[in-house]
Amino acid sequence: MDAVSIHYAPSWPARRRWFDWPVELENLRAVLDGHGYPNCQIWITETGISTVAASLAEKAAKEKEQQDYLLSLQTLPAARIYWAPLYDQQLAHPTDDALNLGVDPNPTAYHFGLKTVDGKPKPVFNTWRELNRAKHKVKWKLPTD
Repeated sequence: MDAVSIHYAPSWPARRRWFDWPVELENLRAVLDGHGYPNCQIWITETGISTVAASLAEKAAKEKEQQDYLLSLQTLPAARIYWAPLYDQQLAHPTDDALNLGVDPNPTAYHFGLKTVDGKPKPVFNTWRELNRAKHKVKWKLPTD
């Protein structure tokens, strides 16, 4: 086994207890080491912060939180990090939960992008672009249609 992935988005409703990235990654590393995979890479996949908001002030705060979260990922001991997604999801498209679990879509799910649905960059996009130029490790997951 060359790599394993762990997925978590802090602004998404928790389905299990979460111990924060450093503890989760430390626990995963211990499991991998204990099973004889000390060289197995850990990847973080489909992570992000939603910018869904009820007001302009709340949206600005969410956008700042999204930027801060992206920057915080740089310090984690993960070989790769994949942000999900590049663009906010179109409201006409069902979310993963709607498809896989049959539950009503949560508005949070549609606003994780680095750009809006129409392609307008959110403040976090410029942060990501600067990190990418500096060859940091956060990539994005393209939306699937």
